[in-house]
Amino acid sequence: MKPTSISMHDVCIVLGGGVEHDKPSVHTKARLMEGIKLLKKRHAKFLMLTGSRMELNIMYNIASRHIDPHIIIVCKPSKTTIGNAYYA
Repeated sequence: MKPTSISMHDVCIVLGGGVEHDKPSVHTKARLMEGIKLLKKRHAKFLMLTGSRMELNIMYNIASRHIDPHIIIVCKPSKTTIGNAYYA
């Protein structure tokens, strides 16, 4: 069941989903664009990026072209989802 409304939150956390040839994977890009969309609709105040060092660089570069870079939080790089959750 899809939610009918989304309330305001402090942070939208985007988990990395891999990179392919120095570009975000399909999963990473889809997650990131959904996060950006939520911020543009004012459902969150900040966008928090998690993932490997390469994922973070790529996601930050894309996100900063769509939203104010001052509201992007880049977590400490991690190689596992558990590590991402821990550092977020």
